[in-house]
Amino acid sequence: MKQSRISNFIKEAVEMGASDIHLQPNTKPCLRIDGVLQEIDERTLTKGELERVIVEAFGSNAVLVAMSKGKEQDFTYIEGDLRFRVNVGLAQGHPFAVFRYLKTIELTPYELGVPEEFINGVLSLHHGLVFVVGTTGSGKSTTLASMIQFLMDYKPVKVNTIEEPIEYILKPKKSLSRIIQREVGKDTASFSHGLRAAMRQDPDIIMVGEVRDVDTVLACLAAAETGHLVLATLHAKDERTVPWRLAGMVEPSHAPAVFQRSVELLEICMSQELIASDNGRKLKTSLWMLCDEEKKEILKSSGHLS
Repeated sequence: MKQSRISNFIKEAVEMGASDIHLQPNTKPCLRIDGVLQEIDERTLTKGELERVIVEAFGSNAVLVAMSKGKEQDFTYIEGDLRFRVNVGLAQGHPFAVFRYLKTIELTPYELGVPEEFINGVLSLHHGLVFVVGTTGSGKSTTLASMIQFLMDYKPVKVNTIEEPIEYILKPKKSLSRIIQREVGKDTASFSHGLRAAMRQDPDIIMVGEVRDVDTVLACLAAAETGHLVLATLHAKDERTVPWRLAGMVEPSHAPAVFQRSVELLEICMSQELIASDNGRKLKTSLWMLCDEEKKEILKSSGHLS
């Protein structure tokens, strides 16, 4: 299959306002438009055709070797000014690929539907932890990217991001704002490595694409404790479970200390989901702003304060 076949998929996806392109062998390619899957093209893809698409998008045969060993691959595909996050892997021995269209951040947090209380709260912070939580596909990354862009436009700040992959290219409009965006697997070995390096790069704000392992948890806590403002996402349905989720990622013997540090450093937690509406999908949020008294009550009720 020629490169133009990928271009045709991409052209049709952009023209139809699709969020995702789904490709599997022996099925017709389909797009997700306003949350609904729709078939495109008149014929099905063969396994060989799809493998060629994956190799061309990735840039080498190494992706097929990794897939054959049971490793899913995430990478960014760029065509002109268009960017796609790609996830490929095997299902019952057959390849699949999902292309997520990464649009530029054109909407402010206000326009996305983020609560004004959250926006003003983040603007007022100079250090601590801020989490946006939700299920996969709930728009967490978009919210964080929009908030980072808004912060850079509001005041001169130095921002470091660690993402897997980079979903939005962010450019400061204020002349004194600076941003370093690093992609796990390309620019840094892991979220935790990127976080530790970021603390030596004089940032005001560190954005972590996803907290999902013990090393990243500990690195986030260390960054916040050393005076940085850390914004991150976490897979959770309830914003009030964040301290327990973080503590649950570490060894049981270390969990009490991580729980206490998490509560002391947490400033704002927001859960979000995208719900269907007459105008597409609407952001539904729930906010938890932690004051000092509430932190003391949480720690006391958990046995961490006498």
